Amino acid sequence: MPFSRLSTAGPEEGGEQGGKQAEFEHRGRVQENLSKLGRIEGFPVSWWDGGGADRVVNASQDVIERGLRLRCLTSFLFQACLFLYVQAGWLQAGPGSLVVLGAAALINLATFVFVRTGPRSLHPVANRLAPLLGIVTWAVLTYLGGGVGTSLLLVGFWFEILLSAVGHSVLSVVCVTLASAFALFAQQYFLGFTDILAPLVLQTSFLVIVGAATAWVRRSWVRGQESFSSRLVEQQDRLQAIEGQLADAQTLADLGAQTARIGHGLKNAVHSLRGFSSLIERGKDVSASDNAALRGLKDSIDQLERLALDTLKSKAQPPQDDQAETCEQADSDLREVLDAATAELTLCHPEVRCRVVWEQEEALRVPAKVLREVLSNLLLNAAESMNRTGEVGVHVVKASHGIEILVTDTGPGIAVGMESHIFRPGHSTKSNGHGMGLYLARSLMESLGGSLSLSPCDAGASFRIALPDSRPKLSTG
Repeated sequence: MPFSRLSTAGPEEGGEQGGKQAEFEHRGRVQENLSKLGRIEGFPVSWWDGGGADRVVNASQDVIERGLRLRCLTSFLFQACLFLYVQAGWLQAGPGSLVVLGAAALINLATFVFVRTGPRSLHPVANRLAPLLGIVTWAVLTYLGGGVGTSLLLVGFWFEILLSAVGHSVLSVVCVTLASAFALFAQQYFLGFTDILAPLVLQTSFLVIVGAATAWVRRSWVRGQESFSSRLVEQQDRLQAIEGQLADAQTLADLGAQTARIGHGLKNAVHSLRGFSSLIERGKDVSASDNAALRGLKDSIDQLERLALDTLKSKAQPPQDDQAETCEQADSDLREVLDAATAELTLCHPEVRCRVVWEQEEALRVPAKVLREVLSNLLLNAAESMNRTGEVGVHVVKASHGIEILVTDTGPGIAVGMESHIFRPGHSTKSNGHGMGLYLARSLMESLGGSLSLSPCDAGASFRIALPDSRPKLSTG
């Protein structure tokens, strides 16, 4: 019977208890992997639990808003302190400087409140205008203070360059530096350059040095953030893969308890069927055709019994000796295997047409038992997807690495977005499906070193079986 060797924990493994133990062990491995990720990347494990990664991403998206708030608040405090110093007489400046300082401080305070309460769509605009406002403010204050030679407020240009590193790009830091130097020359233009050229060049050099250092620090920080973001995306992908494995393990663990009950139920049903067939066989008026039907019934009962026994003895994964037997001892001609699978399809669904195409005539030896199970599953699935009417195509190709078999149908195909889920255990596109057929079929092919995948097609569904020439030789120990 198909997939008799692949099932989950039987009663010898404790049934449901075995499934829970497997789940517990898998969760432990997941937590261990998360701990390793945290140690390797320098991230606390708590960041990855309970949506921690989402918090990191959201924090990165708020850099502009937080940088703008920091700029506005810092500028307000700095200008407010200067206003108080001038008013107290600790810093010499005229009444015009007081007005400009007070107005600039109030504008920065209003911008800070706007950033906290206003629409976020306007934050980028405010972020670009803030440095311009600051440079104009310090240029006016420097002018009112007598220019480069006498004004102490030109230190504000340095302040603006340093603040530009918060929430701005390296190019923005360079632009703020150049704009500050231009503003310094512009205000001095109205005052005159007599006997002031040397101090002007010196102050401009200081601005350029501060700007270059700030740009270098900002560039290093940006590179660190890019590296962090790249590692974060990588770890999120790895975490998602681990969570997918955990979900698959949970599905298989839940299936383990059901498998044990089904195995016992099959075993009891087989005994009843065998008894009823014996009563019919002892009847006196049994024709030759009835005897043939009885023999077929007995063969089916024998298969059911073997399935029940295999189910009760299996270990959640294909036994190594069974795989070795499949790989090394059960090779048959591919034509015989394919004929048997298509004959089963015709017997179960007479209305379905089956078309087989061979691209070469060379006799091919394949693992009959496994390939028959996989082909039967794909062919019967195709017939059911077409409501038991339509055409199924089988295309056999001798590829450079081995054999490829393409199974196609004329059904509705796989729904968009479901391609990555059809091989997951427990996922089924049929209302009465158990969702294990394609998962087990792919597992069987992978145990032989091959693969089963969904192949792109214009209409219907298409599955590609790839079986290499050299298959693994598994030990029986």
